[in-house]
Amino acid sequence: MPVPCLPLRVRHVVLCGMTGKMLFFIKSDVVKIFFAIFAIWNYNIYMAKTHNNITESEVLARLAAQGMDNKKGIDIVILDLRGIATAPTNFFVICSGNVPSHVSAISDGVFETIKKATGYNPHKVEGYDNAEWILMDYFDIVVHIFLKDKREHYRLEQLWADGIATRYESAQ
Repeated sequence: MPVPCLPLRVRHVVLCGMTGKMLFFIKSDVVKIFFAIFAIWNYNIYMAKTHNNITESEVLARLAAQGMDNKKGIDIVILDLRGIATAPTNFFVICSGNVPSHVSAISDGVFETIKKATGYNPHKVEGYDNAEWILMDYFDIVVHIFLKDKREHYRLEQLWADGIATRYESAQ
């Protein structure tokens, strides 16, 4: 939905943090400011839910699981944490790899899949150098890729057992 704006003198230009869209505040036209804010509010609501009532974070979680599956990730689990008030994110996407090079390849697969589909980069990636446990933070989702023994040791699924765990089944 385009932001209504006439070619008048611009007083301020503000970048909206949620959508990345620019807001133009006109010097004397308060009504236009209201419509601009209303249009961006509607845009945020539209972006929060797609036509299937699936949130953007659910889409990211599924894309991460798909990226893991593309690189033969083992035992892929999507853990929905939205019902937990103290959860640090909406979703954990967890899988295992056999050896450190496999763990790195899975991480690369997740990065490529999400980047290609959405253009998003992770905010932070930890553990890539030793590749025993790689954590990729996308704000709404956090991706955990473990070596098998590290996953058994840390047991994130049991730690966050109040969340809803879903096993990702390959489409292949």
